[in-house]
Amino acid sequence: MYRIDTITDDMLEEHFNRYAPETRRLMLELRDGTISIPGIFGRTRQILISYKVIAGSPTWLFLDKYSQDANLRKLLCGSWDELLEVIRDVENWIPNLEWQYKATKAKYENREYQIGGLDTDRRILIDHFNEIMRWLFVDNMYETNPDTTYLDKLQFIEELGLKICPYCGRQHVNVAHLPGYRVSKPNIDHFLPKSLYPFLAISFRNLVPCCSVCNVVENKGNYDPIKPTLGLCNPYVFDNESVKFSGTFNGSNEMDENCYDVDIICNPITLDEGYKKVLKLLPFYRQERLKVRDMYNNFTRYTEMYKTFLKNLGARQVILNNLPQMVIGHPLDNRASDREYYKFRHDVFMQLVSIYGMTGELD
Repeated sequence: MYRIDTITDDMLEEHFNRYAPETRRLMLELRDGTISIPGIFGRTRQILISYKVIAGSPTWLFLDKYSQDANLRKLLCGSWDELLEVIRDVENWIPNLEWQYKATKAKYENREYQIGGLDTDRRILIDHFNEIMRWLFVDNMYETNPDTTYLDKLQFIEELGLKICPYCGRQHVNVAHLPGYRVSKPNIDHFLPKSLYPFLAISFRNLVPCCSVCNVVENKGNYDPIKPTLGLCNPYVFDNESVKFSGTFNGSNEMDENCYDVDIICNPITLDEGYKKVLKLLPFYRQERLKVRDMYNNFTRYTEMYKTFLKNLGARQVILNNLPQMVIGHPLDNRASDREYYKFRHDVFMQLVSIYGMTGELD
């Protein structure tokens, strides 16, 4: 887990130029009522419907506002705070999270939807925010189809330069490809699920390259990380202090990995839900007791022995003083997007440094 901080202005501009023209065209045609989307309620006793925007409705207000250039840029390329502003707009227009739900036959029959009469095919016209947004942003702009492929997932990940999953910090992001062979399908998660937030389906900072483990339905899946409380940090604004690894070193048998343990400390505590339970990082990392044992033994026993060995070989002092390299196998270079288990190793190492009062060794 780490903050994705490799976004450039050129990447955002390319993203906007790729998506904006077609997105704006569809938004305006939907707003002006020139597009209707056929649908069906029920399986046996079917009701033929069409989703169509009614002037002045919340759907119309959204399309009217966010088809404007500055607001469309905010929607597609905005900061995390700006995406939250978009959500607040929707919440002001549609209360009680109704905008997150798909249309159902039961709610239609209960007369909970805004009806706009019949179309020329005698289909009942319904203005439904979630269904219309899903058709626009997910079905047309995000999902791959034979005619248009707007998001090149492999290119998106490679331009960000990520190798390790920003959610778990332990698995590689799949970016394998070989000329002449089909590209391995990379995983890109919608931090705010596209089923609940369809209008953010192509928003840059809602697209998170991740590993295949974190991205499955049984883990991150359709979990809403901000409602009812904050359960996960968006990797584009991740605070390194919000999630910390902590090792337990019992020491009764230094070579027995069962004498060691791992915990994850979250601040605020609401993050426990997302990191420990939804992503299952606590049980995953508790399987890494062997790594804790190795770090502990490297730190307390082998480091001095190894330094003496290297010194006798004539190694320079700068090498002998590289404590992180000796304990965890690499420097503390903040390359969490390139090194698996970087944050885990970093936090446990710094814990050992603190326990043994060796902070001066890192100066």
